[in-house]
Amino acid sequence: MSDTHMQITPPKRRTVLVVDDEQINRELLGTLLEDDYRVLYASNGQEALALAKKRTEDISLILLDLIMPVMSGMVVLRLLKESPELARIPVIVVTSDHDAEVASLELGAFDFIPKPYPMRSVILARVRRIIELSEDRQIIRSTERDPLTGLFNREYFYNYI
Repeated sequence: MSDTHMQITPPKRRTVLVVDDEQINRELLGTLLEDDYRVLYASNGQEALALAKKRTEDISLILLDLIMPVMSGMVVLRLLKESPELARIPVIVVTSDHDAEVASLELGAFDFIPKPYPMRSVILARVRRIIELSEDRQIIRSTERDPLTGLFNREYFYNYI
């Protein structure tokens, strides 16, 4: 096949889960992201966890509010961290509770975006960078371990010791 007839597959469009109990906040973040990402929505932590479990392989990032009914964002962070299949999904906390920044980072959040939201470009840059870092980390981990056993592969093991 000649170069002029080769088809180039477009890059996979990443999916971002926006979790906030305020519809206006979900819509605002969705509008900011929709040109570059597929956007899923959840109005509380319980919905977010159910959706994350259902779409684990599809979700590239979660934007998570902390102050919500049913299940708070802090509980969601803890449950995501404890779950082997969900722990790989990076989370950016998006909240008006500025005092919760350190606690959310210690619970496993990758970043923190305060409300009111900063400029669109800041949000998009943070989302893009966290997704890139997470994907790079997953690639590195996959080269370190044997896919069948999950143990370090021989080359990595020898380099490590």
